[in-house]
Amino acid sequence: MLDKTKVINGPFNLVLLAGEVEKFKLEGLKKDSVAFSVEPQSEDIEDGSKDLYAYLAKADVTFSQLDTTDLGNIQDPTIDSVEIRFTVKGKKIVISAPTNIIPSIDSLKTKIAIEKLSNTPNIADAFDLEAIV
Repeated sequence: MLDKTKVINGPFNLVLLAGEVEKFKLEGLKKDSVAFSVEPQSEDIEDGSKDLYAYLAKADVTFSQLDTTDLGNIQDPTIDSVEIRFTVKGKKIVISAPTNIIPSIDSLKTKIAIEKLSNTPNIADAFDLEAIV
């Protein structure tokens, strides 16, 4: 089970899928990282209190190798799942029906934020840990 906040360093592969079709893939990300977190989502109510309506589970993938032409592939609206594959460990983290996939560039690093709304603060309820078959 993943903790509320966890950072995992490479090597790993990042795969964005539309059904069974790979729309975007980065392999062998050795010096790169994935940070997982969960943030409560709330609205302010008239009496000054907050109404908690969901949790935002997030995987921030940071890496240094990206061609800017790939940004269009990352934001392809047909993408319906994301896999972060740790081949050395034989495991993958699957994010089905992500709410948002947001690429950005920070210094010389590229970041992809993969977000998914969840009803609980447990990241394992939003992201599935599976064996690589």
